[in-house]
Amino acid sequence: FIFPRINWGPKSENIRQIAKDIDIGLDTFVFVDDNPFELEEVGQALPMVECVPVAQLRTLSSHERLRGSTSAEAKTRRKMYREAMVRVEAAAAFGDDYIAFLRSCGIRLVVRPDRQEDFERIAELVQRTNQLNFSGHKYGRDEIHALLSDPTLERYVLICEDRFGRYGTVGFCLARRAGSTVRLQDFMLSCRVQGKFVEAALFDRLCNPPGGNPAEIIEVDFRRTARNAPAQQVLGKLGFDTAAESPLRKAVERDSFAVDFIDIVHE
Repeated sequence: FIFPRINWGPKSENIRQIAKDIDIGLDTFVFVDDNPFELEEVGQALPMVECVPVAQLRTLSSHERLRGSTSAEAKTRRKMYREAMVRVEAAAAFGDDYIAFLRSCGIRLVVRPDRQEDFERIAELVQRTNQLNFSGHKYGRDEIHALLSDPTLERYVLICEDRFGRYGTVGFCLARRAGSTVRLQDFMLSCRVQGKFVEAALFDRLCNPPGGNPAEIIEVDFRRTARNAPAQQVLGKLGFDTAAESPLRKAVERDSFAVDFIDIVHE
């Protein structure tokens, strides 16, 4: 048991707290219980959580949400979750000063072009990311192969770590350039780094490419879905008018997206 919650509180509140502590979406949870009252309580409070009676326990090995993945990331996920708990405990010492906590983390973000060995993790990100999926589009594997062989696209994977451990490959983006304009065609970011300003660091990298000319305009292809409100909130905080029609546009000023507590490594 990685995150035990043993108390007399509502099960739904415990699930909410676990989701918050490890930064994953509530729609990724499966709740199993032998009590109809508890199943109903969670189902009513958290309709995005799938509630399963214990009588169906034997069927879970073939459940769609529980089939796992063959990516290297999946093999280390348990370790990442344990590291997440250490982060939560460390953050508590900073009280409400969240930025001070982030400064203490020593966040390091590698932004590099994709490689052949990244395919399975990229497929995982583009097919499973919901909350921080800017277009909401779920590419099939053939579509992904086509994107990764398109010479007109800039493609980057994002790999993150801090003093507590590795987050692993947390993001994938597609971009195009036309003169002084950079256009973010798509971006998927794992919930495990939600709230850590990784998206701002990526935007800074796109607008200030190493050895290239700074961008004057950044555009973002954003499509609202029933599940990507967090992506919309991120764009709002970055200064985009999220009520406008896609693509969202923003003039780039000096240090528009600079994050001084993230060390960006270019490869």
